[in-house]
Amino acid sequence: EARWAVEAGPSLVRDGRDAYEPAVERFQDGARIVSDVTQQAAIALHVDGSVRLIAAERMTAADLVPYLLELGVKDAIRLDSGGSTTLVAGGRPLNRSSRRAVESVLVVLDPSLGDAAR
Repeated sequence: EARWAVEAGPSLVRDGRDAYEPAVERFQDGARIVSDVTQQAAIALHVDGSVRLIAAERMTAADLVPYLLELGVKDAIRLDSGGSTTLVAGGRPLNRSSRRAVESVLVVLDPSLGDAAR
C-alpha cells in the first residue's frame, strides 16, 4: 500500500554495527552495484536522531561502512548509486563528477526553512 518507494540496498549499518552482507539480501557478489568503484549514495539515521544523506565519490558500497560508523551512524542503507549520483543542498550540487542525467530524485525539505527558502 506504499504510495511512494525508493530502490535501495544492501543494508550498510544496523544498530551501530557493520551490516553489510549483500548475499543475505540477494545481491550478487561481483554485481556492479555492490562491487564497482563508482559514486555511492546512502541514507542514514545518526545516533542523535538526525537523518544523513551521503553522496561519495569513487568507492565501493563496502567502503561506505567504516565511513558511516566513524560518523556515528546508527542505521544506514545504500541508495541507488552510480554515475548520476548527485547531492544538492541550497540549490547547489555538492558533488558531481559525471554529466549523466538524473532521472529520479529523493527530496528532503526542512519545514523550519519555510516556503521561501525551499
